[in-house]
Amino acid sequence: MSDRPDSMGGGLGPDDDALAAEYALGLLAPADAGLVELRMLDDLAMRRAVERWQAQLAGIAEAEVAPVPPPRHLKTSLDHRLFGADGAGLAAPIWQRLGLWRALTGVATTVAAVAVGFAVLPLIQPPDPGAAPEAPAVGIPPGTILMTHLIPVEGSGLGIALTREPDGTLRVNRVAGAPTPGRAQQLWLITEGQEAPVSLGLLAEAQITTLTPEAEIAQLFEAGASVAVSDEPLGGSPTGLPTGAILALGALVPL
Repeated sequence: MSDRPDSMGGGLGPDDDALAAEYALGLLAPADAGLVELRMLDDLAMRRAVERWQAQLAGIAEAEVAPVPPPRHLKTSLDHRLFGADGAGLAAPIWQRLGLWRALTGVATTVAAVAVGFAVLPLIQPPDPGAAPEAPAVGIPPGTILMTHLIPVEGSGLGIALTREPDGTLRVNRVAGAPTPGRAQQLWLITEGQEAPVSLGLLAEAQITTLTPEAEIAQLFEAGASVAVSDEPLGGSPTGLPTGAILALGALVPL
């Protein structure tokens, strides 16, 4: 196995570099991960440190960890959740047949990278196995901040930190990747109560996008809901539903 990735850079101290590594590995508690994402909005050194760790750990996973196919029952369950029992809620078959499966494969690769991280980063401690698991939240009190870091899927290279502010405004920070020329990136909300993804709007070409969902959409947000970005034609999906591949995927957590 390769040596530990390059040490800190960009003016960060050892504690901050270790924090960036923990974030890249997905080892931070949701609240701590949210604080790192907020910091990356204004701290270029922290953002570059996270990107460096993500790139180096991804390289380790690709070179030394065999892909782990997700279990068939998991795809069946998510297909039902996203597209309904017969898939009728989805206009474009490619999203169901190819994009979602790519997303699941990407998640499996990320899990493998986390496992490798324990070997190359002895300074990072795993969670306490005796700690009681947190119960998943299904509703949020008014004014709660929700956050997520969307995981890039199938080598898309797209990294996004998303914050839902207390007033319902969405602040989307594209921390890695860029739109494909001639294409658009569209943001979607996926919840238990909806038969199909709900559009939240298009991401701007600039790094930061601010979106204000309409009231009927804003009330759909809940902890544990998923957010995804799809590749779409300029101007967005012509059907009101995803038509392109999933580029990134994440779950909302309360801060």
